[in-house]
Amino acid sequence: MRTEPLQLVAHRGDPVHEIENTLAAVRRARADGAALIEVDLRRTADGECVLLHDPTSLRLWGVDRPVREQRTAELAPGIPLLRDALVEAAPSALLLDLPDDGPDPLLAHAVVDTVRAVRAADPSVPAPSYCGGLTAMRAVRASEPSAEIRLTWKVPEPIPDEILVELRPRSWNPPHELVDAASIAWARAHGLEVTCWTVDDARRAEELAVLGVDAITSNRAGALRRELAIHTR
Repeated sequence: MRTEPLQLVAHRGDPVHEIENTLAAVRRARADGAALIEVDLRRTADGECVLLHDPTSLRLWGVDRPVREQRTAELAPGIPLLRDALVEAAPSALLLDLPDDGPDPLLAHAVVDTVRAVRAADPSVPAPSYCGGLTAMRAVRASEPSAEIRLTWKVPEPIPDEILVELRPRSWNPPHELVDAASIAWARAHGLEVTCWTVDDARRAEELAVLGVDAITSNRAGALRRELAIHTR
């Protein structure tokens, strides 16, 4: 059973009112009360970590080139650096989502190094959490033994015990359609929180809250916080 209020995680900042994965979206989510703000990460040709969901910058920024082939100076001006987003989000924390579509083997190491550098310069910046698939989370765990991991899991079958031992995730992080009473019971039996995505409908969010999930990621996190007849954070 959940012992703390339901956490509503802001998906890509606030993509309803701002362009997703921008500093403006992060600021909006922070101002709207999000304690945790999810952002997506990619790595540029010169090794900088930036906020972007897609492998190319076409959909949002009109440039049909892979981010990994663009140097930081070539990127569209609206694409922010991770180092700036970490500072901009504070005192809220970031949930760093690492892609699993042809994963970049160096991304996780670059992300962890960036987090360390930012927090060394400003200890008031909260430590982020991490989410993503197996390959990415293995790289995070190897780079940062103390990292808080929300292990993204997209299939109905439960996470094998050996992976739980290897990665030590804090939560099982499935799409919300996989969450029911039985799957929550499995997670609790394995000492896992249940954090799911992406829920914009208040009725479904309340169903999940009643079931006992710990966190819901939403494009409408601020609105859901106001709409739900439950105690959220």
